[in-house]
Amino acid sequence: MIPPSPAAPRHSTVQQFESLGMFLFFMVVLGSQYLAHALQEPVMQRFALHGGSPADEPPWYFITRDFAEGIGSAGALLLCVLVAVVAWRRWPSYAVMMVWMSLMFHGGNIGRSLIIYQACPGLLDGQRITSRWLTTRSYTFDHDIAWARALGTVSGFLLALVLALVSYLVRRRLGQRYARREMEGSAK
Repeated sequence: MIPPSPAAPRHSTVQQFESLGMFLFFMVVLGSQYLAHALQEPVMQRFALHGGSPADEPPWYFITRDFAEGIGSAGALLLCVLVAVVAWRRWPSYAVMMVWMSLMFHGGNIGRSLIIYQACPGLLDGQRITSRWLTTRSYTFDHDIAWARALGTVSGFLLALVLALVSYLVRRRLGQRYARREMEGSAK
């Protein structure tokens, strides 16, 4: 006969606390992706950005959709930063990850939206809209947009590295301070 197995160990309070922070992190980051996509259509309706079909030249269909996606991404990034500020005291590492990952995911879309706004005078007022892109190919392979998208991704990555380095240095300094106090305490 097989002896009964011991009861499964219960999760410690620290594990439960960290699990809640990890859950919040995933929900916010994934939710921001969904929010950016969900805001695209309301932004297009609010600013009357419906224009053309994919085969038209200039490519207003893609320009307006990408512009609306950038506006939605800006809202999603703002939400992530606000949640990170609120969560900072309880879960600082997850709050930092919320910021840099959201910047990586949404920064390129925001940059592309700014370039579109600059390159299409009259985009939001509907009066005599012009564009510097005359063909879909010129829009698709625009170097400024490619740089903006790359900059968004790279800036999120660099922010992650900088914050990891700062965290390491702060922990090291706190460890040295703690060690000094311990030595002073033991010397007395």
